[in-house]
Amino acid sequence: GATLDDVDSQAIERFRERTSARGDSPPADSRDLLYKLHLVNGDDLTMGGALLFALDPQRVLPQAVIRARATRGVAEDSEEIGGNLFDQILRATAFVSRNLRTRVIRDGVLRQEVPELPVAAVREVVANAVAHRDYRSTAPIQLRLNDEGLSVWSPGHLPPPITPALLRQDHPSIPPNPYIARALHRAGFIEEWGT
Repeated sequence: GATLDDVDSQAIERFRERTSARGDSPPADSRDLLYKLHLVNGDDLTMGGALLFALDPQRVLPQAVIRARATRGVAEDSEEIGGNLFDQILRATAFVSRNLRTRVIRDGVLRQEVPELPVAAVREVVANAVAHRDYRSTAPIQLRLNDEGLSVWSPGHLPPPITPALLRQDHPSIPPNPYIARALHRAGFIEEWGT
């Protein structure tokens, strides 16, 4: 239900900036860029195109949100994070970051605050949840941070031949949403597949 008229030109521009900074040369024309990413079919955006570049992806896929909740001691914070997938990753990472505790490390005269979880790892976990979720499910991604740790639940299943045991060893990368994963990778949101 989303067409090229629904494309957020700012999201396209931010994608171009991110990919150019990584040495890529994306097409200047938005339609050509979406075509090259396999995110458009005629004048219609694919599901991945709508999720990544539509002004209001939740108009088409209302379940494509992250529900975030942090309970730290007596403090609570919650947020429903919508928007395109790039923005969801950034906002969910910011949500976790603002709810992390920090410890102070002193190195000589320098003082450095270190968060209890590496923010880069948090971004990678959130980006993978977004890239690999089953968007046919009506359940949102759920992110919970408490005094015991961070958990991220993403609706979906493991694609064959992947099993939970296989995840603990070297295994092939089989993204269920390959065009979404490719766009997130090109923009620097997820690492090279299989790492």
